Amino acid sequence: KAHWGKALFGSLQALSLPLTLGTGLSLVLALHGGIRIKRIREAIENPAHIVNIGVIQAGLPNYRKLEDDLGSYDALKTILEAHFELSDQALRIDPAPQLILWPETVYPTTFGTPKSVAGAELDQEIEEYVKTREIPLLFGSYDAGKSGEMNSAYFLSPQDRQVYHKSV
Repeated sequence: KAHWGKALFGSLQALSLPLTLGTGLSLVLALHGGIRIKRIREAIENPAHIVNIGVIQAGLPNYRKLEDDLGSYDALKTILEAHFELSDQALRIDPAPQLILWPETVYPTTFGTPKSVAGAELDQEIEEYVKTREIPLLFGSYDAGKSGEMNSAYFLSPQDRQVYHKSV
């Protein structure tokens, strides 16, 4: 009987360190989880940290078909007008977006390095839209580089232009 008690006591003693560590770890994780949940609730309840984005998708048909039907300039003009109109609608929503986002390659030609005078005018329309509405715009287009055209993302603000080149 005494041998059985010593064995049980020895087993419990051997388990005490892992049990203590496991309990301590559980308490630390529970505390961390509670703090994290509190921060998430605060972020949700405090909209000062939320950026309202107007995501615009005109739902136009295949750009190539539009170009075949209308010609390059009129196709680009149609694409821009549709996105300007939808962006203006988004700007009238309360709260108004702080950024307008157009889809990838919404402007299916080079931006900032126009191929023609008409292309330069369309580039200027986009820049004027951003300046007159005082709203940043993120959109996809192409950029002409030394190795050819690159799929790019442009961020225009009333004061600045930045470009990101997609590398494959």
